[in-house]
Amino acid sequence: MLDLAERFTTVELVGVPRLSSTSADARRRFAGLVDVLCDADVRLVVEAAGPLEEMVDSDDLDHERMHSRLRLLGAATTA
Repeated sequence: MLDLAERFTTVELVGVPRLSSTSADARRRFAGLVDVLCDADVRLVVEAAGPLEEMVDSDDLDHERMHSRLRLLGAATTA
């Protein structure tokens, strides 16, 4: 993940499912990627299965923190 943040100014993720439909490990990896990109000030573009608000609706994620970090990244979502 750090390598991506060092090499690119924008990262695009395609086909991201609703996180509530993924494993806890996958949700932690996504949150970790968001944290790394945010810390490196890398823009994130997400093509997801639904709106951002619904995508991060899993009980084991800190929703407010995830939304805040995604907004900081300038995350644009398309469904």
